[in-house]
Amino acid sequence: MRYHINMRSAFVSDFGPIPAFEEDDYTQALGLFGKELGVPKAIIAMSGHWDTGLSALEISSSPYPPTIHDYSGFPEEFYQKQYPCPGNPALARRIEDKLNAQGFKTRLNKDRGLDHGVWVPLSRYIPRRIFLLSNSQFHPAKTPGKSSK
Repeated sequence: MRYHINMRSAFVSDFGPIPAFEEDDYTQALGLFGKELGVPKAIIAMSGHWDTGLSALEISSSPYPPTIHDYSGFPEEFYQKQYPCPGNPALARRIEDKLNAQGFKTRLNKDRGLDHGVWVPLSRYIPRRIFLLSNSQFHPAKTPGKSSK
């Protein structure tokens, strides 16, 4: 399958897991943002919460990435919430090819799920989960210019 990339990008903070459970100005703004942009065919998310310590950028190639509850000290309901959405292994491979062509070291990870830095904002932005997602780690050792390429 060939994808035409018409890329819109945005930085969205997760503010921890609380926005997945409470309504406030931030969660309302995310919902409005989602309504204005519409449901995309795919989302590429980079998470600052995914750090493998490896010198390669990892890209999730899971067809159904599990929800990761990578936080502690919250009520039990915070660990029960799920954000099931389909992954996109084909898009992950395409991203890997593009990054490798630019000199990045990459690695596909078929087991990686969605940490709260990804699923919390998406649960407000697109609550219906009808898109294909490819999740990638943000590697802090790269320079800002190189990481944003």
